[in-house]
Amino acid sequence: MKKLLKILIHSLLASHIIVSTSQKINLSLQKKFKEITYVKDVPTNIECILATDIGGTNSNFGVFTLQDDIAKMILSIHLKSGKVKNLADTLNKILKYLENKYAITIKNASISSAGLISADRRFCYSSNVFVDIHEILEKTDLEHAVLSNDFEVIGFGIDLINQQHVVQIKKGKKIENGTLLILGAGTGLGKCTLIWNNKLQRYLSVPSEFGHSDFSPQSNREYELTEFIKKTENRTCNISWQDILSGPGISRIYAFFCKKNNTEHRKLSPAEIFKNRYVNKSCMDTYLLFTKLYAKCAKNLALDTISVGGIYVAGGIAAKNIEMFKQPIFVETFTKSHFHSELLKDIPVYVITDYKISLYGAARFLMLEGLCS
Repeated sequence: MKKLLKILIHSLLASHIIVSTSQKINLSLQKKFKEITYVKDVPTNIECILATDIGGTNSNFGVFTLQDDIAKMILSIHLKSGKVKNLADTLNKILKYLENKYAITIKNASISSAGLISADRRFCYSSNVFVDIHEILEKTDLEHAVLSNDFEVIGFGIDLINQQHVVQIKKGKKIENGTLLILGAGTGLGKCTLIWNNKLQRYLSVPSEFGHSDFSPQSNREYELTEFIKKTENRTCNISWQDILSGPGISRIYAFFCKKNNTEHRKLSPAEIFKNRYVNKSCMDTYLLFTKLYAKCAKNLALDTISVGGIYVAGGIAAKNIEMFKQPIFVETFTKSHFHSELLKDIPVYVITDYKISLYGAARFLMLEGLCS
């Protein structure tokens, strides 16, 4: 009897150690990750798919269930990209966290990342996080993983998010199955084109590195701005669109106007620069020029792609500053063209305000690749 009691006590202690260890792992991970749930009760003991969005500033991971070819996000995990030293290690921690807390297993993942995707879709050359699909498959329990550009998949998520988060800011005549343009300024400048395929009866997404193409000044002020950036940053190459149309670009324009207006160059974040525009001339000048350049960029890309299906603007800057696109200077600049003003007037423009669209798009991309049922 004493021997049996001793065995039971040891078993209970061992069970307590296992539970305690699991709880410690969960608590340790929760200190690093921000978790958001989208259902009242997260289902347990199920298999899900993982969609990721590795951005220049933030990295987001969405856990989706699949039912009748419909992806439903049940929770997401968020952390700063600077904390992702090795993506395979980070994925392992997230997979372990999900297994320990919810008994959720994941075998299929879709990884979207800001940066240039290699032709074989194995690598992504991002400025902050290097992505290697082979390394991820070797070091994790994932069986399949697909890689895409973060803007490449946004188009696949447009129909999956709540349409209240797709705000029309310019009316037009949307052509059914017409070419779509996705662009957005954030940490960098992203762009992709969606072209309708009749055989597949769906859009095909064409990624781009347009943000790194040369910015072409069209006025003395724009020329002065490019020369200012070259001089202050000791640039030996041309100034790109991303150097100007981005969060860091807002800071550069602001510094330029502070010098031009001979005012104090206070250290302000891009959000603070826009917020102070009604009390600070340099902030207002920055806001107006940035708005004009956003319209100019959208116009150039609309003409390049003939995006009669509409233009969708993504990214945090647009989502937080929708009033920017309602300024007269935006529409005036966008529609100003010697030959194609009427075409541009007919193109509708929308702003996407749901930050989760990249995760929905990445999940949809994985489903289109046929790697999960």
